Amino acid sequence: CHLFLNTEGGDLSELRRHIYADSVERHSIRKLLQRVFVACSCGECCPSHEVAFSVDETVKALDLPEENIATLLCYLELHARQWVRVCSRAYMRARILSYKGPKPIRQAVKECPPLAVAVAMETQKGTPLDKVSTLEFPIFPVAAAIKWDSGIVKRQLKNLEWTKVNEKPCRSGLTVEFHELGFRVQAPGNLSGEELDSALESLTARVETQQATALLQLEAIYHTLMRASQTSVADCMDLEDGEKCEQLKTEIRKYFNEESYLDRYNLPEVSL
Repeated sequence: CHLFLNTEGGDLSELRRHIYADSVERHSIRKLLQRVFVACSCGECCPSHEVAFSVDETVKALDLPEENIATLLCYLELHARQWVRVCSRAYMRARILSYKGPKPIRQAVKECPPLAVAVAMETQKGTPLDKVSTLEFPIFPVAAAIKWDSGIVKRQLKNLEWTKVNEKPCRSGLTVEFHELGFRVQAPGNLSGEELDSALESLTARVETQQATALLQLEAIYHTLMRASQTSVADCMDLEDGEKCEQLKTEIRKYFNEESYLDRYNLPEVSL
């Protein structure tokens, strides 16, 4: 096996471009924090709240891939103050459909507290619900209003699809659907301005460190491969260079086993 690399560093420049493209700007991090730390009325002592925000809307607002946003949330979870706990993603909205008219929904309101709260919230918005066969509402505000976990709320709503007749389960005439996937975290809503700045600085530093590490890793592997590469096919005709092969193996082992391996390399100077 022989290595051939662009001696002018064309490959290196292209790979650097991908690293810089994955970087996250400070204002994008600030927008993410605004979605995570939603102000509450708890005062000085906040037990933290279940917070969810749309995956699709956040991707558009931050102009970042979904995976990058998930990584930022994990970085935030690692903050020394441990403000945030990242939870599995969850559907944010519920849709109740009655194929027997409005009556089953009105009956279900009497038996299901989450549905009763949802109906009350929608009524306050001016939505007439006495004659509707379809009801759609956000799950997390309902869960927060009755201080229930969103998973319990969904289970209660899903149970509306079934009822008992003569002690036997049967369909109730309602269909419950969940949609609009969202990121979900457990986070306080009473952070001060200084604490929010601390979270911002911590995430920004993490992103910059990650970018610098990726650039150093690229420099290390590029220079290691350059030392083992050939400049042309003619240079390796009928050539068995066991020494270069062993040197390459040794460097690769050091790359993975030595924590200080990258210290010997410097970040490249980028001309603007």
